[in-house]
Amino acid sequence: MLKVGIIGTGVIFDLNILGYLRRNDVEITCLCNRTIEKAKQKVKTFNLNKNIPIYSDYKKMLDKEDMDIVEILLPHYLHADATIYAAQKGVKIVDKQNDFKIELANELADIAGRFGIEMFSCCGDYLLGEKVEKAHCIDSSIIERLFYPHGLSCRTKPTRNQCGCTESTDIGTYDTCPHGCIYCYANANKEKAFQAAGCHEKDSAFLGYSKAQSDRWLEEIKNAKTEEDFEQLKMF
Repeated sequence: MLKVGIIGTGVIFDLNILGYLRRNDVEITCLCNRTIEKAKQKVKTFNLNKNIPIYSDYKKMLDKEDMDIVEILLPHYLHADATIYAAQKGVKIVDKQNDFKIELANELADIAGRFGIEMFSCCGDYLLGEKVEKAHCIDSSIIERLFYPHGLSCRTKPTRNQCGCTESTDIGTYDTCPHGCIYCYANANKEKAFQAAGCHEKDSAFLGYSKAQSDRWLEEIKNAKTEEDFEQLKMF
């Protein structure tokens, strides 16, 4: 039985944990999250062992717990430090060769194809081929086809290496989409998102709020006289 420790119990945790729960040869033995109460809620949601150790500091978890697998679900910029510390504590780092990853991607593409789903790769051009296409989170060709039949003038603006996105301005906000997709990064709290969508008025300048609230904040921003005032209003 492989012992698994998970660092980070945010949105992506809800998706990644499903793979472990479907197996009989692994056991989730500890969790770490900056906010202990959020981790406790995930224990209830996924019916984990109620006595599972929960830490707010991943270093303390790695110091104390014996694990075969450590899954790091932190923001990307925190991955390196956590990975290095885990390696120092004896957790083996496995990075498969590209040939293995390409073979796996093609197998997944075959499975997807049987269900009428196309396979795309984001920021991993070595995976591209007959079965796997390049992903574009912001895809100018789709936007042009839907809204600009006479042509769209735009340019690419990658956010990282091998990114294929078109230049754009993000006007969205978290916890406002009511669709409830399990893999979505934009909703940390689906119930909050449903409530926000229900409260939204189409004439409001802010997603998830009434026009009255929106107008009040816009007026406050307009009347802000100092940089300090502006910084306080940025929370909205």
